[in-house]
Amino acid sequence: MHVERVVCGKLSYKHQKEFVGKMNRLRAVQGADAGEEAFDEMLKFVSSKNFAASEALSAKRDSILAFHRLNVPATLNVTFLSTNHIENVIRNTRGVIGRVCRWQARSDQLERWMGVALLRAQSGFRRVRGHAELGELVAALGRAKVS
Repeated sequence: MHVERVVCGKLSYKHQKEFVGKMNRLRAVQGADAGEEAFDEMLKFVSSKNFAASEALSAKRDSILAFHRLNVPATLNVTFLSTNHIENVIRNTRGVIGRVCRWQARSDQLERWMGVALLRAQSGFRRVRGHAELGELVAALGRAKVS
């Protein structure tokens, strides 16, 4: 999502909608080859419109395609190609830990406060869309390691 915002910020308004459509196509495809193809199409489009946007997108190629290279089901792409999950945990832990005034370095205070903060953050977690496929993927990876 952050890359999408950065690139859209560099494109003219009339090209942003088409770029977002190509980015959505990238999120919908599954597998390394399909991801590479969708990314190349998107990069070709952006390169013809704005050099700075093209450079910004090229710099993030590996991080954007990392999930596709793992051959993760496409239903999980939408969820995990966003940083919202991480930001949610950070925001919730800061809400708890931000109130602590004095940290005792010689005790286990940090671990206890982090435990409390993460338990409180956990109460706000929702089920990941495509969680069934994630379970199947983890099982398949476990079987592959044993082989």
